[in-house]
Amino acid sequence: QAITAHRDVGEEVREAIRRIGGVLPEAIPADEHIKQVKERVRQAVPVLRLASRDAGGLLGGDPSALPVAAGSPRLIITIYETEDEVGDQAALKSVLGVFHEHVGAHEVRLVVHDVEGNDTEFELPRAEVTEDLAQSVRSILHNRGQVRLTGTN
Repeated sequence: QAITAHRDVGEEVREAIRRIGGVLPEAIPADEHIKQVKERVRQAVPVLRLASRDAGGLLGGDPSALPVAAGSPRLIITIYETEDEVGDQAALKSVLGVFHEHVGAHEVRLVVHDVEGNDTEFELPRAEVTEDLAQSVRSILHNRGQVRLTGTN
């Protein structure tokens, strides 16, 4: 009796799908296999990207051409990628804009921590790394990232 009821209900559902012009389940194409989806997501480029024109051309010239002395100040900026792509891009652009006022020879690194938990590191243009610069970047990022200043006395 349960089997008959199940079959009758199933036929009524299929008839309703036909009546409203829907697609029957067997006619729906198979979706991408979950293993393929996982691999595609794993290989995807992070949404928050630093274009080479921003990194290399921000202050002009080749940022890697300047030597870094051992023990010299270094600024490490970590930005946490969120679901808010527009906000993430605005924060990144604001951070990069700060460096126009702090041209120098010290190393600056940007680490983007994506929503999957992966880190991607970039070398930013050299800057005069000071606590004031670090504080300026912190005030831009708020809870979107961290700023670490090393090698200062």
